[in-house]
Amino acid sequence: MKTRFTITSLGVITAAALAITTLTAGARPEIQSLAADSLVPEFGTAQSTTDVLPEILQPLVDDAPLDEDSVRLIAQSSYGTHWVALDANEDICIITYLKDETAGGANCMPRAQFHAKGASLLVGGPSGPGVVAHLLPAGLEEPAVQEAIATHDAGASEARGIPEDNTGTAESSVEIFADAGLVVLNENTAAALGSVHVPRAGQQDLVLYDMAP
Repeated sequence: MKTRFTITSLGVITAAALAITTLTAGARPEIQSLAADSLVPEFGTAQSTTDVLPEILQPLVDDAPLDEDSVRLIAQSSYGTHWVALDANEDICIITYLKDETAGGANCMPRAQFHAKGASLLVGGPSGPGVVAHLLPAGLEEPAVQEAIATHDAGASEARGIPEDNTGTAESSVEIFADAGLVVLNENTAAALGSVHVPRAGQQDLVLYDMAP
């Protein structure tokens, strides 16, 4: 059973147009076991000073509780900073801290569930839409994720009447960090897009849920 920990949260749903940006190239290795570093290769790297969580996120560390020695930086997106860690049960946790430093949150999944579903998290700020982050298990190639989102968006835009967004900002974008197995998008975009099924050979589809409340 998954657990969530948040400092603040907000749910706002509107429609948005979609642009997909790939920020790194490559693919993670195939999963060989349910070992933490097989599911998330970043766990196999040595911890550095850039991996340490900011002090404001200490309540997340205490509530989970998170193993601070296991924290690894996953990526810095247009929306915020994202880490992975293990909790006291050695479940895999995704952590997001918003760019405007108003909110942060964590979501922990048992390893078998993470292998099957990944871990998703919605963190909302007090002055705008929240941020949805999906941490994917190793073995999913970026082109498959990108194609699934783009194909799904083509149908969702027509079915839901998603309007054009002329702001040209990250508000209407999906960011894919291929090497980190991370997908990050605005809460409004996630709601308008809906749940996306990413096919996996010989396994059930991995679903990127819209995280609507």
